[in-house]
Amino acid sequence: MKKIKYFTMLSLMTFFFAFISCEDEDKEAYNIHSQAENVAPYVRIILDKSTVDSATLPSALINATVSAPANNVKSWSLKVKISGSQTTNYTDLLTIDSFPTDFTISVQEIADKLGIDINSIQAADVIEFSGTSEGFDGKTLSYGNLAKDLSGQPEQRQAYDFDVVVFCSPVSSNFIGDWTIVTVDAYGDGWNGGYITATVDGVATNYAAAGTGTTHVVSIPSGTTSLVWSYTPGAWEEENTFTMEDPAGVTYGPFLGANGIPFCFF
Repeated sequence: MKKIKYFTMLSLMTFFFAFISCEDEDKEAYNIHSQAENVAPYVRIILDKSTVDSATLPSALINATVSAPANNVKSWSLKVKISGSQTTNYTDLLTIDSFPTDFTISVQEIADKLGIDINSIQAADVIEFSGTSEGFDGKTLSYGNLAKDLSGQPEQRQAYDFDVVVFCSPVSSNFIGDWTIVTVDAYGDGWNGGYITATVDGVATNYAAAGTGTTHVVSIPSGTTSLVWSYTPGAWEEENTFTMEDPAGVTYGPFLGANGIPFCFF
């Protein structure tokens, strides 16, 4: 009798730990960074640019490459919407079933899919994308399944929730003279690839943070006809903040990473 009870208890314990193990595996497949790129049907995306020019929207193109690191993805579907001066609902945009794949989508195609006039899209609007992938095993992956080390770090290139900003938001101000940029890195190891760009009459110069931060003075010479400020993200974006002061003493920011720019002066 004791032997029967012993084996019954052993069987129950084996079942319990097997059940817990299966639960953990499911969680790892969807939520753990160390597993997501090897187990879950994970897709990465590299955008050629994260902005489009508001002055040339009818001909503006968004170029990207998607890849499946574990070669276990059957398909990846993308939805799109616009937010900002107007807000639309998400609508289906495209589906890709071969990896790696380069694709190009025009802003005109996006406007047509959303059923809006392309001329209604304004500078500083955001084109928002939402992706879902399906593995050969039938499992699906979306943004809500990603752990923070995948969803919160731009260097991971997750293909599930990303934006393209309509370049750029015009600002009315006298921009000739000295600008002061104060960059800060919360961790103290610089911006890890992130930088601010000043494009003066088409000529771009980059400014970043070293150590805990750097102060830059950028002189815009008399006769300049355009100034565009933009920001390119790097790793550990949550550490990167900065303020900008124009020649008249007006302060812009503080900005966290790319939030708030690009903006431009004409």
